[in-house]
Amino acid sequence: MGRAFIVISFLLIAASAGASDCREYALLHDAEYFVREYRWAKGRVQINLWDSPAQIMVIGKAPPGLQMLILDEKGKFYKVRLPDVLGGAAGWVKKEFIEKVFPKDPEAADCG
Repeated sequence: MGRAFIVISFLLIAASAGASDCREYALLHDAEYFVREYRWAKGRVQINLWDSPAQIMVIGKAPPGLQMLILDEKGKFYKVRLPDVLGGAAGWVKKEFIEKVFPKDPEAADCG
């Protein structure tokens, strides 16, 4: 019984470790994109992170060109997590603000 528990625990940990290599990341467009496409003031571009796709409350800000971990997807939004150095907040950002989505390790065999 004890040995089976250890083997199962090891397999679960190994599986979750492998899955973490396949997490998706989002890269925000650079500042020039927002100035050109949205006519935002140069040097004042910050991307709002919202509490929900309903955009009720801003819970954080992200600089252009930032890479963020994707946690979820709903309609025209991604739920993302800021890097720890920027507070690690999780919030929703419009998909149209994302330049590209990519896996952490596109070469990993388990990434589909």
